[in-house]
Amino acid sequence: MAPCLESAAGISPEDERRYRTIRFGQFMCGTVAATRMPLIALDLQRSSLECGSELRKAGVQAYAGYPLISHDRLLGTLAFATSERSHLNADELSLMQTLSVQVAAVLERNRLCRSLRASEQAAQRHLALLQNVYSTAPVGLCFLDPDLRYVSVNETLARITGRPVSEHLGRTLGEFIPEATPFKDLCERVLETEQEVTNCELRVARPEGDHDWLVSVHPVRDEAGTMLGIAYLIAQTGYGHAEDRRRSREVRFDLHMTKPIDPIELERVLCSVGARA
Repeated sequence: MAPCLESAAGISPEDERRYRTIRFGQFMCGTVAATRMPLIALDLQRSSLECGSELRKAGVQAYAGYPLISHDRLLGTLAFATSERSHLNADELSLMQTLSVQVAAVLERNRLCRSLRASEQAAQRHLALLQNVYSTAPVGLCFLDPDLRYVSVNETLARITGRPVSEHLGRTLGEFIPEATPFKDLCERVLETEQEVTNCELRVARPEGDHDWLVSVHPVRDEAGTMLGIAYLIAQTGYGHAEDRRRSREVRFDLHMTKPIDPIELERVLCSVGARA
């Protein structure tokens, strides 16, 4: 990014507009930015320094410019100029050098604060997006700690289990749903191996009828790789309830099968259909 004039004092509005943006290496400030080195020009009116030609025209007699650098990052330049004296003494130059270091520190702190605010805003946007996806997902989602206790549950999973979200939290998978042994075994396997399992079909017997589910379980780790728990996703894949079977009969389907289908049963059905044909 080209150097841009942020603030100035002692120059005309016309000059402010003229020097609003300069190129690296252009004029004395651009030279300081390009070289990242201080530039001290005393008795400038008698100097042949090429980059000082514009300041000579403006009547400047002495100039001191310093790069503003923090952690090897160029933040800008700070320049002092006078048209009243041709020389600057050692104490004045030392003070200018100290001021440039302090200004660089302030600029860096401000830059970090802006960056932090931007990061926080981005994190809040991402969190809001994730929370929206989590709460509105058409599949059941939850996070379990290493003891298989519910830490978070979405509304879809609550509808699947038939219990409010609040009743899940802090309770173990087996304690909350005793008949969920297949889920528990799958989750324990992922915890032990730390390897994800995806698209696993499970059948769970419930009083109202068998339920067929497509389940994925993923290990969750922090940035250091430490296992925090597991996240699982569950979706119903088959409609094996008594009501579903009744509806099939009403529309005159001969058979009603749900996944996972027993291969022997499927073979029997295909043979019987072939015999009728």
